Amino acid sequence: MDQQHPTDRLEALWLDQLYREYAEICHGYRLDLRLPLLAISEAAKEFGCWSPETRQLSLSRRLIVGYPWSVTVQVLKHEMAHQLCSEHYRHSGAPHGELFQRACARLGVLPEFRRAGALLPANLAMVTGGPLSEPGRRCIARVKKLLALAESANEHEAALALQKANQLIVSHQLSGIDGVADDAYSCAMINRRSKRIARYQRHICSLLGEFFLVRPVLVNLFQPDTGEHCRVIQIFGSKAQVAVAEYCYFFLENRLTVLWEERRRDLDGPARRARNSYFLGILSGFREKLAQQRSCAGAPEPGPEGRALLVLAGEGLDRYIGLYHPRLCRRRAPAAQVAAGLYREGLQAGREISFAEGIAAPPAKTSRPARVPLPVNTVE
Repeated sequence: MDQQHPTDRLEALWLDQLYREYAEICHGYRLDLRLPLLAISEAAKEFGCWSPETRQLSLSRRLIVGYPWSVTVQVLKHEMAHQLCSEHYRHSGAPHGELFQRACARLGVLPEFRRAGALLPANLAMVTGGPLSEPGRRCIARVKKLLALAESANEHEAALALQKANQLIVSHQLSGIDGVADDAYSCAMINRRSKRIARYQRHICSLLGEFFLVRPVLVNLFQPDTGEHCRVIQIFGSKAQVAVAEYCYFFLENRLTVLWEERRRDLDGPARRARNSYFLGILSGFREKLAQQRSCAGAPEPGPEGRALLVLAGEGLDRYIGLYHPRLCRRRAPAAQVAAGLYREGLQAGREISFAEGIAAPPAKTSRPARVPLPVNTVE
């Protein structure tokens, strides 16, 4: 019996996933579209095509191989908007005119994917965070300087640095927000190509949402190079917020690894539970530190105009997230069992974390702590 060629197997998986995406899009946006024939084309110039005569919706192999799957989904939705125009709106006029724009809005097509023509680098803002404006770049540069102030000899200045960074982000957002423009926002994707999001990663996401003014979302993502699915983290917010939050995510993940490598050598008992206990303790301690810094900063409450702009910004971000995920649901993770001794050690280590240590700081040479027992506590 002839074995299936790997390319043929992958193409079959791509088509199967495209049919799934099509059905999920129709369900998510409450559309009653009749399922077309989906096909993979060898087109070199166009990434997608909708043919009303044959009812075939084609996506190019070049698109699927050369771009992240999230871009493929946007092109699929673009072509579904053409289908919506031809079969529901009975439109035969300008292919990317007013009715098409209305169809794109109904399908949640990102603004940069609503025009005709090939994908440009700017179209990948949804994946990379996009190019920042000059004021945005200045904001990020200033925020990074503020984060580095944690190494200052002036303890008061170091304690206020993070709060000042957050205030600068808010100021940048309020000065540039118009309440309606989707291009004021961005999405960064953290993809470890893993089938699950670890508990400590969920805690980092919670911390980012609480202190860095972003909204993390955990989703499944298809990997076209393997035909498998993985769990990824998407971070939504203004472009400045997303850039800083992404920096902080990788900084914290790196610090957890460095601190664990220092601590793990003298432990008895299950290594996985010990590591998780230590990680959760570190993140809880760091959360305490951020809360204390925020309290010490004593930032004044915004006035009526500032509160109104914050409301508009929140509504605009809700709409932007809705372009990706029209039906989000919130799920609470079950409580975790932790080793009390290691959790307490982690708490202390987390309270001492400084952003000035840098993303790739080498582990410090410290004396090894004594072995600790592993009694079980429960934390969420």
